[in-house]
Amino acid sequence: MQRLGILFVAVFLILEGFANVLLGAGMILAKENFYELMKEEFKKALKDLNATHLIAEEIFDTAYDVISFATILIGALYLIIALAIIALKSWARVLAIILLVFQLAYSLATVHVDPTSILGVAISVALIWYLSRKDVREMFSGKKTTIEERILGRKI
Repeated sequence: MQRLGILFVAVFLILEGFANVLLGAGMILAKENFYELMKEEFKKALKDLNATHLIAEEIFDTAYDVISFATILIGALYLIIALAIIALKSWARVLAIILLVFQLAYSLATVHVDPTSILGVAISVALIWYLSRKDVREMFSGKKTTIEERILGRKI
C-alpha cells in the first residue's frame, strides 16, 4: 500500500514537471503573440497596486525571459525528483517536501486571485503530510524491515 502512495506522489510530480516545462516553452515560443498582452496586464496590476513608481516597466522585459527559463528549469527539477522518488532516494523525499512547501506558499498567495488554488493547497498539504510520515521516511532510509516488524508492526 505504501508503494501506491509513492507512485501517486511521483505521478503528481511528473505531471507538475511536464506542465511547467510546457508552460515555460509556450511562453518562449508564443512570445510574439502574448508578450504585449501580458505587458498590458502587468501595467494594470502595477496601477492597481499603486506601484507604478516602484517598478520600472523595463523590468518586465527581463522578467518575462527569466520567468520563462526558470519555469522550464523548475519543471525539469520536478521530473528529476519524481524519478528519484520512484527509486526511493532519501534526498528526493527532502527536495520534494521543499518543492511542495514552495508550491503551498504559492497556492496560498494566489487563492484570492484564483479560488481553484485551494486545490493546490489541499494537494500540497496532503503530499507533505504523506512524505513526512514515519513509515514513509523509513522506506526512504534504505533500512530493510524484518519479517517480524512487518507482521507485528513494531521493532523487536
